[in-house]
Amino acid sequence: MKNVQILSLTLVIVSAAFLLISVLVVLTGGKNKYLISKKLRLGAMIIGMTCLANGCRPFVTCYEVAMAPVMVCQDSVNNDGVIVVNKDVSKINFNCMYLYYEFVSYKLSVEDQIVFTGDCIKTDTDTSQNLEAPIPRQMNSGNYLMKFYYVKASEINENSSPFSIFNIKVIN
Repeated sequence: MKNVQILSLTLVIVSAAFLLISVLVVLTGGKNKYLISKKLRLGAMIIGMTCLANGCRPFVTCYEVAMAPVMVCQDSVNNDGVIVVNKDVSKINFNCMYLYYEFVSYKLSVEDQIVFTGDCIKTDTDTSQNLEAPIPRQMNSGNYLMKFYYVKASEINENSSPFSIFNIKVIN
């Protein structure tokens, strides 16, 4: 027999004994100390065995986990997944799904040097959620890293972790 089957069989036997002693405690009017102590011990044993029987199963809650946001750039994206923008562009547009946050901000950096931080502008429609990330005009050509956060730009600190990261390439 498997351990779970032995544990289940033992649990049934202990539960039957618990019921029998409970009936005897009721018949004695709850005045027999010996029966009450046995009832308490058997009850504790049932709780312990139930814990052991359920301990191997995955923990299930009644809450569904929120979907992670999905962001897709509406501007030029090359085959490597890098967003390619012209030097004169003043904003980058994203189409979003499952974005349930009031504030979204971003940091634009080059080799861990922050170039620009800003708040995104939500432009929701009936059918989609969109974000605009305003960027400074006339940025130098090169590769940048854009990190998105669930807070205002003024609240980003070194402990903040981004929920999405994009590689940006600025060209002439």
